[in-house]
Amino acid sequence: MLVRSICETSQLDRMLKARLTITAVLIIVVLFLITGCYTEQIITETPNSSSTHPTTNTAPISYAGLGTMFNTKTRQLVSEIDAFNDDNPTIILLVKLFEAPPSTRVRARWSFAKLDGEESKDEVYVEHERVGEGNTDLLYYLYKPSQGWRKGDYKVTLLVNGEEKMTLPFKIE
Repeated sequence: MLVRSICETSQLDRMLKARLTITAVLIIVVLFLITGCYTEQIITETPNSSSTHPTTNTAPISYAGLGTMFNTKTRQLVSEIDAFNDDNPTIILLVKLFEAPPSTRVRARWSFAKLDGEESKDEVYVEHERVGEGNTDLLYYLYKPSQGWRKGDYKVTLLVNGEEKMTLPFKIE
């Protein structure tokens, strides 16, 4: 009887430990998923004033630029470019907000201007929207399609709370 009681207690302890372990893992996964949803928004201290694309009269956007790499330490594009190779896997758009009111919506509308030498009437390729406030960096990623980039002229139009503020043209060569 005593041996049976010890075995049952040991079995209960193992079941309890297994449940606690599963609960802990689930909590970690949920926290990871919750924090992962906000990885696109990076808080900064001040806007970048040394950009080649500073904006005027587009508050709250203080800067917008395109590149292929973003340095998380300096919070800058590694190099700002407007012509990309057709083998480039990703195009990054960095938008810096300055003193943006709460819940400021910034939509990036990526569109074709001219593909393979033919006008495309600004056909929208994809749109991404981020929400930010204060002094915030918003990152947008455009990934190479599975069939590859089509060579031509593109543009990304930025809308703040539904109002068009600026357009950045770029090429894929």
